[in-house]
Amino acid sequence: IPNYIAEGLICKGMTSTAVYIRDGIPFFQRAYKIADSIQSDQPKLKALYHLASAELNIKRFDSAYAAIHNLLALAEESKQDKYLAHAYTLLGNYHIKIRNSAESFRAHQKALSIAKVESYPLERVTALNNLAYWYSSHDKSDSALLFLEESKSILEEHPSWKSEAYVHSSIARIYRDRNQNELAIEIYPKAIAAYESVGHQIAASRVRNHFAISLSGVGRHADAIEIYLENIRFFEALEAPKELAAA
Repeated sequence: IPNYIAEGLICKGMTSTAVYIRDGIPFFQRAYKIADSIQSDQPKLKALYHLASAELNIKRFDSAYAAIHNLLALAEESKQDKYLAHAYTLLGNYHIKIRNSAESFRAHQKALSIAKVESYPLERVTALNNLAYWYSSHDKSDSALLFLEESKSILEEHPSWKSEAYVHSSIARIYRDRNQNELAIEIYPKAIAAYESVGHQIAASRVRNHFAISLSGVGRHADAIEIYLENIRFFEALEAPKELAAA
């Protein structure tokens, strides 16, 4: 029964973080305590993973690092390599946020090596995308593109809408930053379609803005303006229910 309670608390926490990240943290903490009391590794690992992610997202770095450290130790001890890859991914993201570039790179490399050895395709995609981001942020766009193309090839056999959208938008952004807008224009619609296919309209609208910039870059100003106007109408529609509720 405690196992089911811990899993239920994790689900409740995940539901809460979808609305407001901070709200999920108490559920993850309670789930971890229950799982720890009965020495049940799987819910402990899951609770620590979601706890570390939430703490990192709200920039409580000391708490996030503590949860990541505990996740690393438990994953190694219990030989749960998939969670070990997740832990190194979180560690890499933690170091990005505190501006420790070298440690971030090492952590994401470690996540990639684990995912390759253990044949975890989506964890491998995540690590490749994180390393691509690292290279891109260090003005090494050729290396970034190599990692993104490898990621894209994996996703052809192991689809993930979120990763596909990220990969397409990242490739397009690199081309846009290189002023290769014709290439960017071919790719942005794929990212938009990936987000829209699962109803993530806000993410799609953000990518659509970048698409409009590339359209302007090749002189298609009318098309760019139409996209901007479409986005304005979208966000006005989002705000309208709030205004009615407040009236």
